[in-house]
Amino acid sequence: MFKGYVISAAVGTTFVVLVLWLVCSSVAGMPSQYAQERKKMADKERSMRLGSQLTLNDREEMVNCYLMSLKQFMIATSTAGKTLFPPSQHFFHTKADIDNSTLFHIIQMMPKGGSLHLHESCMTSLEWVIKNLTYMDNLYTRMEESGEVRARLYLFSQASPGTEWTLMSELRAAQTDVDRFDQELLDTLAMWGTEPYASNHEAWNDFHAYFRGIDGFLTNMESRRLYDLHGIEEAYDDGLQYLEWRVSANNTDMVEYIRMLQGIVKDFKAEHPDFLGVKVIFEGMRESTPATVSDNVRKVANAMKLFPDEVKGYDLTNEEDVVNRLEHFVDVLVDDEGTALLPYFFHAGETTWSGGADMNLLDAVLLNTTRIGHGFATVKHPEVLKAVMERPIPVEVNPVSNQVLALVRDLRDHPASSMISYGAPVVISSDNPNVYFAKMQSHDSYAAFMGLASQQDDLRLLKQLAINSLKYSAMTETEKTDAFAAWQIRWDLFVEEVIAKYNLESYCQKPNL
Repeated sequence: MFKGYVISAAVGTTFVVLVLWLVCSSVAGMPSQYAQERKKMADKERSMRLGSQLTLNDREEMVNCYLMSLKQFMIATSTAGKTLFPPSQHFFHTKADIDNSTLFHIIQMMPKGGSLHLHESCMTSLEWVIKNLTYMDNLYTRMEESGEVRARLYLFSQASPGTEWTLMSELRAAQTDVDRFDQELLDTLAMWGTEPYASNHEAWNDFHAYFRGIDGFLTNMESRRLYDLHGIEEAYDDGLQYLEWRVSANNTDMVEYIRMLQGIVKDFKAEHPDFLGVKVIFEGMRESTPATVSDNVRKVANAMKLFPDEVKGYDLTNEEDVVNRLEHFVDVLVDDEGTALLPYFFHAGETTWSGGADMNLLDAVLLNTTRIGHGFATVKHPEVLKAVMERPIPVEVNPVSNQVLALVRDLRDHPASSMISYGAPVVISSDNPNVYFAKMQSHDSYAAFMGLASQQDDLRLLKQLAINSLKYSAMTETEKTDAFAAWQIRWDLFVEEVIAKYNLESYCQKPNL
């Protein structure tokens, strides 16, 4: 049934239901010539899909057999109207069901390579932030009515800004229920609710409030060191061996920060030799003036000279629909000959509009961007898509973030579904996982496999996405060679662990031919 392996009939009802669904889904009574032409067309389309060029070995086929039985059974029960298909529903409503599924547990076990689109300020779990950083000495806080989606917001500072600020230790000591107070702190930071955001703009309003809250921890290098270290630990535990994250260019002493990061990574690699490291893309804000962006570019260029192994380029971020577009900054991003001054990794096309902010995609391509962040609107721009395919320009796809920020409701409708069908250079990342309690990568890998992929896309897609995350990283070619070797060791271990954990030697068997 699945590439040389069949599910043992001993598995019972699940298998029977799946077989009936597959049989009922087939087409009977078709003229042979028509059937041949149809198969030829379908085979050609399949051969274009991301991951289609990979060949699985016998052990991988065994895992694939089980993985696809889980996927197809979920699809079968959903199309029959017996269950709701998780990727078609909002993450707020389905996270608990996803977390409890065997398929998700397998994806969690999987070594995913690297994450190429993370924001430092949005990566480390908020539960850890509350239980650790808000208990640090000399932390001050002030609560205000936010006036946005969330009713109120706690601000934090590690030096007293004024008389209206209170020591967090004193405020907590005055509480009759400390656990409830800590939960309130968590709730004022998280982007989580019983209902999805009504619009992308509403989500961004709440997002801006989050940044106001978290920034108080990232202005102090010691709390920032602890925060980044725990972020690396969470990423590694979620199957990631390599990270690239965006760091604010406006509020960071680049030299001090990179030296701090070097120490963290060195210590972590001493305990985890297969961890490959962290590289940084500094980010400016789109609402900045050209003069500020020009200053950012100069500072990043200097940082790249001082730390060529860690600092890889520059990006501009924030809500694309309401702030300056890339064309506003072209003069300070290129030299007199029109050549890009730095390697760029531009956010572009993170919008549902056409002919507006999505035009950032054209400028990103013309500015020779190394990768495109989000690229949600890429399929609306034939010339951009052509450049993506031919150069290639990898697109950093963040499906759960796109759903939470109200760009797409049903992940089956995500534009990256088309890019996967074309075999485009897609990488999957998580963007801002902590604000909606997602894992560093697993929830987005699940979303890609179950929502963006076709019903037939299998382990080869997941494996290709892991490979892409290293192939399209900012590592040198020598670093990539070492990275693939380290990842392959973990991949082979993963295959054997899944076979052993789920007894696949008896579940998925080669037929007697």
